[in-house]
Parts: sequence; structure tokens; C-alpha cells
Amino acid sequence: MWVRELFCEVCETLKRLIVDMPFGSLSGYDDHLDVRPTLTDGFQRLSKLEELVCLRDYPALTFMSRTFTVNCWSLWPKLRRVVLFRAPIGSHCFWYDTANTPSLEQVMLARPLDLGTANIKNDYNDMLKKFDHLVPRKLKIVLADVENDLPEVQTASWAECDPEGLIAVEKYHIPTSFYGDEEADELCCGWVKTAALNGSIWSWEGQPVAAAPLDVGEQSVVVADA
Repeated sequence: MWVRELFCEVCETLKRLIVDMPFGSLSGYDDHLDVRPTLTDGFQRLSKLEELVCLRDYPALTFMSRTFTVNCWSLWPKLRRVVLFRAPIGSHCFWYDTANTPSLEQVMLARPLDLGTANIKNDYNDMLKKFDHLVPRKLKIVLADVENDLPEVQTASWAECDPEGLIAVEKYHIPTSFYGDEEADELCCGWVKTAALNGSIWSWEGQPVAAAPLDVGEQSVVVADA
């Protein structure tokens, strides 16, 4: 059965999906079999989907024009929880899709890209200010990786961007083997896949990331000068 036909069969009932697919190997410029448009068409039909776990690669697919991509996870209006590998969190498009997915409650980012330089709450808040139809809401973001590969999170201006604390950010350290000889990508993928299959992944509790103390200090200086 072709992928499009499979999605047509389950689109009205499928609520949970685990995808293990090498999206990064699909070229948008040399796709003579139209694999990307076919997948995009199929994914778009899953209008009832509530939970998505996407392993290994970030699910960016060609949509319409061969040179334009769309984050396929942002196509589903009822999506509540999502796990994404290697998400480009330094991209404004990523945060727009996050803010524009109306039912989204929880986002787990496994081995995210650009974490050391991106400012999660600041970038998310920029989208809220730029687009009037986007509204603030509660959202849990879990950053999952092996401890040595999980950099410090940029928290400058968090108190200003999210004064009510609607966005909860946590760091979850994926355990390594005793010998430490496993490749990090495969280790994290296997760990996430096991937890996704048994349903425990949504209850992962990490270390909360708090706003930088510097934010408080800067506010005190302004008051003193006044």
C-alpha cells in the first residue's frame, strides 16, 4: 500500500504517530519521484493527530514549490504533544509554527540545534508581538540530550518576555551507558523510541530552567537610578 493511500485510510481516526524516517536524506532539488510532495500530501490528511514522535531527523518537507519547505508537524490543528529531533530552534519559522499550533501543550526537543545561541522565550515572544493572531498560552518545552551535549540555555530577558511564567522550560539528561561507547544520536533515538512506544515519554520530568539572575539585577539598577 502506498504512503498516500495508507494515510487516507487512517486520517479520520489516527491520533498518535511515531515516525522513524530519514527526512534529511530527501533532496528538495533532486526528487524526481516526488517523495517529499507525496509525504506532505499524506501528512496533511492526518487532521485528527494529537501526538507525534518524530525520530532522527527534523520533519521538514517540500510543500508546493520544490524550493519551499514546511514543518509538517505544524499542519495538524489538534496536535497537543510533539517530540522533534534536531529542531532548528534558532529559526523564527520554528517558533512561529510552535505559537501557531493552537492545541499544542508540550514540545520535546531531542538534540536541538542552535541551543547555545538561541533564546527560547525571547524568540517565541517575538512571534507573539509580530503576529496579532498569535496569543500567549501555557506551553511545556523539554530539552532532551546526553548531558555533555546539552549546552547552557540562554535566559536573558526571560522575566520581561514571560512575566507570568506561561512557558515552562526543562532540561532532561538522557542516560548514557556505563562504558559510554554508544554514539549519541543512536543512543538518544533508542531511548526516546522506547519511551514513546510505552507511553512514558510524556511524563518525563527534567530540571527546570530559570530566568537568569542578571535580569533581576538589571531591574534593581534601574530602580536605584530613578
